[in-house]
Amino acid sequence: AILGPFEDGWCRGYKYNRGTGEWWDVYLNKRTGHIQIEDPRLGKLPEGWIRKSHDKDYAWHWYVRVDEQDQVEEMSQNKWREDPRMKTEALKERGVGLKVFRLV
Repeated sequence: AILGPFEDGWCRGYKYNRGTGEWWDVYLNKRTGHIQIEDPRLGKLPEGWIRKSHDKDYAWHWYVRVDEQDQVEEMSQNKWREDPRMKTEALKERGVGLKVFRLV
């Protein structure tokens, strides 16, 4: 809902990994049959960010800032990951109307 509707031909689905017994979110281009794990609505990574390879690349992507690569080993121990395109600032730049809720 945050990113809006898919472009024509794309939909969300799930893929089963027999080796691990896990299900993963995927995105399917129904016209071409192409399957990917990255939401096609996200677009390019912001400048200064890269995708870091890891042992579960088939299931999720790990993004790091270029200037923080020396911290990657520490982050991998904590399973740290986030997509910079989904941060509050990036969503606002794309025109997404965000509202802040205070839960008590």
